[in-house]
Amino acid sequence: MDSLLHEIQEHLAREHILFRKLLEVVEKERDILLGGDHFRLVANTERKVELCQELAQVQKERRGLMAGLVPQGDEAPDLDGLIKLAPREKKSGLKERIRDMRRLARRLEKLNQGNRGFLEDALDTVDHLMSILAGGQRQAAYRAGGRQETVPGPRLLAREV
Repeated sequence: MDSLLHEIQEHLAREHILFRKLLEVVEKERDILLGGDHFRLVANTERKVELCQELAQVQKERRGLMAGLVPQGDEAPDLDGLIKLAPREKKSGLKERIRDMRRLARRLEKLNQGNRGFLEDALDTVDHLMSILAGGQRQAAYRAGGRQETVPGPRLLAREV
């Protein structure tokens, strides 16, 4: 069990490193989005996907190892269960590592949500500008009887086939 716990801790250390790298990539993504240097976004996103795939693989391996801590047929412990199963001298370090990883995961999620907001705002702006250029904006008008109707606005772009 001691060697298995050691392997699990090594996987947790790799996860911790990957979380830190992902955080750096997401912070860089934010800087790219705010700076408007969108050409760098593709390479940054590819790196983000690579790190996410690597993290998922390491987590899958760790979960497999954690399943080996309990008898066959029993449910594998989660991270809190892992702390309970660890020897007393290793509990403190394990708790600290898991706490730090959870903090990094929350920060990563928050930054990712912020970046998603930046992207959605940018796409909304582009959609709005394209609809103006294509004449998609409808303007309110009134008919002779006072009924309101919408009429297309002036077109700045024409679609030709």
